[in-house]
Amino acid sequence: MKKGWKTQTMQALCEDVNVGHVGPSSMHRDPNGISFLMGKNVGTGVIYSHNIERVTEAFHRSQPKSRLRPGDIVVVRIGKAGQAAKIPEGFGEANCSGLVVIKQPHGIHPDFLVYYLNSPIGRGYSLSQARGSTRLTLNTSSVAETLVPVPPLAEQQRIVGLLDEAFDGLATAKSNAEKNLQNARALFESHL
Repeated sequence: MKKGWKTQTMQALCEDVNVGHVGPSSMHRDPNGISFLMGKNVGTGVIYSHNIERVTEAFHRSQPKSRLRPGDIVVVRIGKAGQAAKIPEGFGEANCSGLVVIKQPHGIHPDFLVYYLNSPIGRGYSLSQARGSTRLTLNTSSVAETLVPVPPLAEQQRIVGLLDEAFDGLATAKSNAEKNLQNARALFESHL
């Protein structure tokens, strides 16, 4: 490990690690209610805002341990086990089901933690801890006990900046390639 880096458990790096709502929730749906995130809404470092279920405010209030705040990190438990994303600023009130919730990371940059959890090493550890014969399921205690390499804060911010820049560049390149492909198709069709 590099000089100045420490290894800490996830539990030591946040307010709490717990699981989102467990059990049926369909009877609490309300199309105008509170956002209710599930595994389908969590991608690698991103919260998909389309296709979000919603629940009644009363149900949301009755589930305090699964309430989400900006800066919390959610990790998929079943299916795409280990995929992680941060709840962004301005997301609004939300609750969740089928996710492990890492509440309010401290002593670590939340974006650095998300990058680590989604890295081959972080995902590899998560998947090694997942259990199940037909559907791998990640449990809360495994996430809480995950050992995380923690560089000094300035190094974390530098790493996050480099990765943000790299991924922004990839997204731009992908968008440009898609536009070029559309233009090539249009040009081809116009010559027909």
